[in-house]
Amino acid sequence: NEGCGLLATEPAGTRAMRFYPGTNVAASPTRYTMAPEEVLTALRDMEVNGWRLGAIVHSHPTTEPAPSRTDLREAYYPDALLVIVGFAAPTPLVRGWRIRGIDGETAAVEAVVRFGADAPRADAEREAPGVPRPDATSAAERGRSR
Repeated sequence: NEGCGLLATEPAGTRAMRFYPGTNVAASPTRYTMAPEEVLTALRDMEVNGWRLGAIVHSHPTTEPAPSRTDLREAYYPDALLVIVGFAAPTPLVRGWRIRGIDGETAAVEAVVRFGADAPRADAEREAPGVPRPDATSAAERGRSR
């Protein structure tokens, strides 16, 4: 089944503070729904600690870590990264996505996710091949390197 959880970050969103593992009450290999009481507990704890919801995390047990149509359609928290762990390859792959809605369309822009205490910001964005872009402006034109 897909795994799920929430990641708290400090207010600027650049450093992860705590991971809240969740129970996938959908019990499905292709969908996830984190137990509502776990979501509320996590959000309350983030508020008490002065943190914010930095990422919504889930896994794709048999596919690449790219947003599915369902992931795009159900992206209700645009300020949080969508972090997907893909298990299609022998070595799991973690990718982060910013989900943007433009003109009624939802698109994903890959966000670089770095690990380690001295990792730079986790919100540097670049275009993701094969995933719809939010507009016709490329990452390079927006002043970001690919």
